[in-house]
Amino acid sequence: MNLFSNIATATITIGGYILPCSYSRVFRVWKRWNQYLRKNAANAATLSPISGYQSGVNSNTIAERREIHHNRACYEGSGSSDDVASSNAMLTWYARNGKLNSARKLFDEMPQRSVVSWNAMITGYAKNGKLEAARFLFDKMPQRDVVSWNGMITGYTQNGRIEEARELFDKMPQRNVVSWTAMLTGYVQRGRLDNARELFDKMIQRNVVSWTAMMTGYVEAGRIEEARQLFDEMPVRDVVTWTSMIAGYAQHGRMEDARQLFDRMPERNVVSWTALVSGYAQNGHIEDARDMFDQMPERNDISWTAMITGYAQNGRIEEARRMFHMMPRQSLIACNAMITGYAQNGLVDDAHQLFERLSERNVVSWTAMLTGFAQSGRMEEALQLFEKMPGQTTESWTAIIKGYAQHGFNNDAIKLFSQMQLAGVKPNQSTLISVLTACASLVALEHGKQVHDHILKMGFELDVHVGSILITMYVKCGSIGNAQHVFNRASKKDLVLWNAMISGFAQHGHGTQALWMRAGASLIL
Repeated sequence: MNLFSNIATATITIGGYILPCSYSRVFRVWKRWNQYLRKNAANAATLSPISGYQSGVNSNTIAERREIHHNRACYEGSGSSDDVASSNAMLTWYARNGKLNSARKLFDEMPQRSVVSWNAMITGYAKNGKLEAARFLFDKMPQRDVVSWNGMITGYTQNGRIEEARELFDKMPQRNVVSWTAMLTGYVQRGRLDNARELFDKMIQRNVVSWTAMMTGYVEAGRIEEARQLFDEMPVRDVVTWTSMIAGYAQHGRMEDARQLFDRMPERNVVSWTALVSGYAQNGHIEDARDMFDQMPERNDISWTAMITGYAQNGRIEEARRMFHMMPRQSLIACNAMITGYAQNGLVDDAHQLFERLSERNVVSWTAMLTGFAQSGRMEEALQLFEKMPGQTTESWTAIIKGYAQHGFNNDAIKLFSQMQLAGVKPNQSTLISVLTACASLVALEHGKQVHDHILKMGFELDVHVGSILITMYVKCGSIGNAQHVFNRASKKDLVLWNAMISGFAQHGHGTQALWMRAGASLIL
């Protein structure tokens, strides 16, 4: 009997391959199934909409997916619900994997679209930073559901456009816990914890993700007691929550509190253990870190890498090297950590030798090596490597700009920053600080003002460190009024910020203001 003489048999056969994820086999069976259908056209209408097509969504090559999609279009009625579902699955795969041109072509060719089709396209654009294209489709949607709104809000928050996200959030006809959490997370990521807490307190329903997002925001801002209060108030905690709180204590050097919490955990996983190992190592307790590492019931690449990084950061590069060679498998992440470790300990040539030996490299490998050259002042080699990179990222641009600024090549730093803007690469906080430092050294006020505009657009001005660099830049450029404006706008003022402003007044002959500010600082700090 022909294997495919019974449609149920064909569906089971294909489905049997799907379960063990043998996608190439699925595709071969799917092709044979289509050949059978060509000879038995009457059965085409009963083509299983799930087994074959979902195998295509997960198959190994784009060519396979496209052929499966083409076959479905041939055998299914145009505009049928099955056809829409199949196209949606293909559309979702394209969008999730950044194949936006293919996704849009499919979307435009669909004779009938559902809200899922629109959402897949909008989410794909938003996740890939194409917010104008996402918003254009969002505004054109014949009808929206909560997923449509959430996708657009998340896109705005992930790209730092928090005000546009809030505008949409306020217009939502109905919200769910995902909507609230997306907006909350956006505020947390921008350091706007008061706005985040206001939303959190208004939430009718919270889940463990909402609680953890708010708690993590406090941790990252150094408000560790408020984080712990939220942790204690949580009705339900998962392993992520426990691990986040442990990592928070470790980040702020409170290893005794981190260990107490770790010992209380109802269940632990490899991430929890690694968080404690990493915490000990980062705080210089390398023997405690090794003791915990040796006790781990299971280890992964991250665990090994945490220990290697700990040794390297504590100047024990030979022990890091031994640990690296002890690994059951020297993963790329461990190789990248070793490159960084060598460079941090002045062994740039060893770092380069390992980099050259790598059979595969990712953007972290390239950036680690680039940073090693730049930190050691080998800027010509850094630039050569930068130009060879298969794709320059924010981090790689920042590494070389920072290197130029740190070693006195300030004009080169500003020039590269201009090239970065022309390339359409978005700077981060570290990039802007490096360029501001270069502007201050050159007394380049106009360039400094342009960087300040970037800082305002990206919401970094309220950061204390950025604020102090801005004040220093304006002071060196003789613009004491702008310096005072930045100081007045700062929501949080630490000793560094006060000293920058006091020094600025003193340098420009405003002795009285400097004395008044010093007196004010002594009362407040």
